[in-house]
Amino acid sequence: MSSNLSIQPAAELRQPFAAWAVAQRPKLRTVGPSSFGVPAALFADVPEELLLGALVDGQPYVPRQDAAAPAETEPGSAPPETAPGAEQESGPGEALPELPPEAHEPDAVPLDGPDFAPLEDVPVEEQPATEDQDDAAEFVCADCQKSFSGDRGLAMHRTRVHGG
Repeated sequence: MSSNLSIQPAAELRQPFAAWAVAQRPKLRTVGPSSFGVPAALFADVPEELLLGALVDGQPYVPRQDAAAPAETEPGSAPPETAPGAEQESGPGEALPELPPEAHEPDAVPLDGPDFAPLEDVPVEEQPATEDQDDAAEFVCADCQKSFSGDRGLAMHRTRVHGG
């Protein structure tokens, strides 16, 4: 793991970021035409206004939220970790648990159930044996009575084991 983070500031903040970078001791260097190598230990000291709109290791920088100010979300939606019923889980192949009515918008319209039958209801048909399966051992070596599923296998066996 690299100890440096690659920070590509927004175009309009490139010069102020460069001024901050060369003011550090030792000076921070560029790692690309518009990217700076910042030690991970120094990342917390970068002024946040210089990071707005920046890419940090190829990912968009997400500004810190003030602890006093709640995060802005769309009306009626909650983050997944605080959504009603988020603590309920289901395993693979199980139906998802029903959400409580207060989790839905007041004007929400319930959808009809699925219009297909679950896979458990599908009858399983036994496949009859085909001629290929019945004749799988029809190629038998005349010298050692070993059976093969094809002529090529028998020919290869005769060449390698019996010399011809």
